[in-house]
Amino acid sequence: MPFNESRFENISTPAPEASENKEERLMNVSDIIIEPERGITLMSFMLKGYDPEWGDNDHELSKATQKYFEENPLSNEIKKILDDLGALKKDGIDQETLFNIALSYGRPERLRATSENLTRDKELDSPDQIQERLLKLMEGFEQGLGSSAAFLELKSRFDIETQADIERRQDGIERRKEEINKLLEFFRPKVDTTKAKKIKMIPTDYLYHKESGMSFSIGSEIIIRAPLKDTENGSWIHEFLHGVINPINDKLFGKLTEEQKKRMIEISSGKLRQHYGENAITLLNESFIRTYVNFFNRGLRPYNHADFQGLISKVNEAQFQDVVRYDEELKQRMEAIGISTLEDLLEKSKEYFEKYEKDLLSDIVYSFYEYYEIELQKDTKLTFEDFVLQNFIKYFEETLDKNQRTI
Repeated sequence: MPFNESRFENISTPAPEASENKEERLMNVSDIIIEPERGITLMSFMLKGYDPEWGDNDHELSKATQKYFEENPLSNEIKKILDDLGALKKDGIDQETLFNIALSYGRPERLRATSENLTRDKELDSPDQIQERLLKLMEGFEQGLGSSAAFLELKSRFDIETQADIERRQDGIERRKEEINKLLEFFRPKVDTTKAKKIKMIPTDYLYHKESGMSFSIGSEIIIRAPLKDTENGSWIHEFLHGVINPINDKLFGKLTEEQKKRMIEISSGKLRQHYGENAITLLNESFIRTYVNFFNRGLRPYNHADFQGLISKVNEAQFQDVVRYDEELKQRMEAIGISTLEDLLEKSKEYFEKYEKDLLSDIVYSFYEYYEIELQKDTKLTFEDFVLQNFIKYFEETLDKNQRTI
């Protein structure tokens, strides 16, 4: 499809508001589909050409792609633009932003929604101009690939693996629908806040980190990339809940004082702050979602130091070293405390727990879920959004004050 600059005119202009409807309407997902996203696939391929170490380096298709770019390197023009944008750098355009933009590649009807996501979630100068520049870059990149016989051969290998992945994921569709229905019954999201009517799952991206996930709300869709084998770790549910929780917390965040935001950062886990930075809204979203997925949904309570000791005592030295080798952030945490062996961790478990694992924000969110569940049983028309906006700030302050008095 030829590129048309006029597609970018006024993409940040808010859409006209719908007429007021006093009847409370709740989210109802009618469809789950599994299919690739052309822009996501193309962006992953371009990032692998830009940085061979990005993403997965173990899968045979990742290795084949590295070899392809060794023989067919990215043009200097593409590299310069990505360099200028600071692609994948901590102080530049991160991969979530890149993939958000990629979702509108070849899909001009998504331009407004992706632009609004960038404006709301990222501190970017001129997000629309960045989006326009990257989409033009992607178009030129794709045209160049189309003339490469070596790429077409590689693409056919990806197509075969992708189709097999789709078929495997199809086998779990009914289970996914059951999981969604359970979430909708608990959270009761409003359609005016969570507008999604369709869930799209992206097949495995063999160039991306195999254990990582992302979620994007684009108009009436929630687009999810999650590992194929995610039954136990709940990454599918985690990514889906971003589409439910984030819009609610956007409203809650506007009601918080700067002091309350600061306190939320301070009482969240050091491990979470290490990964996401000291960004109050991101930490709040992750706390709501992780606490539900990892603990509340499983009938478990957030763990304390004794629980943490019990977990690490079940690991042997070889397993410990393997995990540290794989997890760069964990390695950094261990080095900060002077831990190099499992025995070191067992001896310094209290220090490590207090600095990185202790999560008072998660404890507060967990008890708030219990509070909500009790009230939902009394009033079946209650919604999580209304309950959060009416009660969470007061609950947060009172619970935090009570915890501080008992320390």
